[in-house]
Amino acid sequence: MKATDLTNIIPNTDKKRVKFRRLSFTKKVLSSLRKIFLLPVLLSMNIFPQSRFMLGNENLISNHKNLVENKKIALLINNASLLQSNTPLLATLLKQNVNIVKIFTPEHGFSLNEAPGEAVKNSVTANSIPIISIYGKKKAPTQADLQNVDVVIYDIQDVGARFYTYISSLKLTMKAVARANIKIIVLDRPNPQNGEKIEGEILKPGFSSFVGISPIPILYGLTIGELAKLFKDEILNKDNLNVDLTVIPMLNYDRTKFYDYYLPKWVVTSPNIRTYQAALLYPGLCFLEATNISEGRGTDLPFMQFGAPFINPDSLITTLAEKFRNLKFTRIKFIPSASPNYSIKYAGKLCVGLKVKILNNNFNSVWFGIRLLKILKEKYPDEVKIKYDWLNKLYGNDDLEKYLKNEISEKKLQGILQENRERFRRIRSKYLLY
Repeated sequence: MKATDLTNIIPNTDKKRVKFRRLSFTKKVLSSLRKIFLLPVLLSMNIFPQSRFMLGNENLISNHKNLVENKKIALLINNASLLQSNTPLLATLLKQNVNIVKIFTPEHGFSLNEAPGEAVKNSVTANSIPIISIYGKKKAPTQADLQNVDVVIYDIQDVGARFYTYISSLKLTMKAVARANIKIIVLDRPNPQNGEKIEGEILKPGFSSFVGISPIPILYGLTIGELAKLFKDEILNKDNLNVDLTVIPMLNYDRTKFYDYYLPKWVVTSPNIRTYQAALLYPGLCFLEATNISEGRGTDLPFMQFGAPFINPDSLITTLAEKFRNLKFTRIKFIPSASPNYSIKYAGKLCVGLKVKILNNNFNSVWFGIRLLKILKEKYPDEVKIKYDWLNKLYGNDDLEKYLKNEISEKKLQGILQENRERFRRIRSKYLLY
């Protein structure tokens, strides 16, 4: 009798049952072996996430609460300062008895309902915490604002573009806290463009403004925490101020992934960036702000469509579709609605143009904006009007103006862009956290 032949020592009446159990056991063993060998593959496919992604604010609350305990805290936030559960950071900290003494708020206000460029007024929360505007007569907290504050915490989702003004508010606030000799904590968040995209030219001296606060490209390929580290060095070198900065990083973040990999639902970051597609298109379509082409403000699809009364979409759609395979263009008509707070191009008038849909997130939005301006100017040389002073502030120098005026070639501009990309990739390397 073979030792392994267990059926030979079992009564005949139980042999079928044993065979069934043996078969079942064999299947379980084979299944376990398959799982062992397949596990690395499954992990690489992210079917079984190895660890949970955490925002910087969640990391603070879970692992670094000691940084805010027994401290007088000022928050630089707005209504998009949320945890993944959509719970506001403010409410979470208050529930944990953190002492929030005031709130600073940037462009668009705490409630995100103020118009672009409109001065934000001071206000107060429902539970009597003062909200101090830093987008109006002042663009940063004053020394008086920072009295009786131990720590300022920054937690705002931006779109990863140089001319989106939240990062300007951050840099100026970092200067203010350095002068006041208090600490600033930046809670890190994903860059919606992803953490690798570097597009556009580095801002040149003489073109600085509130929409161009730092010599970085239009898309800078850094998270907000990494950018704060870069700002710290800039402020030390230029202003001789040492910022007491702490960055609370995200956990289990891959910089090559796009925002929607971690946060599938877009949270509105400003009145006209209502969708993730708009956030990705914004760095290119924002150039239209300097023209008499509507960028979709006053409609349901700002920064997802463009048009003007004089545009013929038929020839335009053919040209763009050939050049931008990662985008889908659809003919569209729209009538922008007037706003009581700021000027809307062609309010109440019929505009004809194109709606833009992204087919692949990994496209060059800045180059799309550059080529779109060039194509529109060539097709409608008499109709298209450009305010070059404003365009140069957005672009960061006058190279785009020169390209549109045929003073430099497309090949020359592409070479300049590539050189800027490589140069900034070297600069940014020392600030990477992921």
